[in-house]
Amino acid sequence: MDIRYERTEELIRNAVTELGKKKDIRSLTVTEIAKKARISRIAFYDHYDNVDALADNLEDEMVEDFIAVCGPFSDFTVSPDRIIRRVVNYYKTTGSSILVTPANHSHLSQKSIDRIIHEIIEKTGNTDTRFEIRVTMLITGIFGVFQRKDITDEQILKDLCACADQIMK
Repeated sequence: MDIRYERTEELIRNAVTELGKKKDIRSLTVTEIAKKARISRIAFYDHYDNVDALADNLEDEMVEDFIAVCGPFSDFTVSPDRIIRRVVNYYKTTGSSILVTPANHSHLSQKSIDRIIHEIIEKTGNTDTRFEIRVTMLITGIFGVFQRKDITDEQILKDLCACADQIMK
């Protein structure tokens, strides 16, 4: 791939990461992103059809990364706190955390959350209805907490893990 293309992609992503800390990604304009990235609008359109296409791409990548980094999910039933801690570490170390910040609370789509839930259920091999309900409650709750609380706060993390253990029992 052309190094200029890669560099422009990096500039776009950095701009969205910065702007997304304060504003819902989908409400950003191409002009805002281009200005922050110091590129032309034409350069943006060489990469994406629109802001929604960029946001969809970022979300798809985040879910794939999440599944790869936060797994294996086989220990989910025994120790959900291990997975929660891997998730928190993932969000601390990646720019993908902008997808679940208060400014972007509606950005992480239900489709993506459903993909994560499906992956956990598939990887554990447990198709019991009660297990599926508990996993759904837990994953939906985790992302809800991430959107509303500072997940880097150790007490909040401990409380979240304790609740997760109770749900999975």
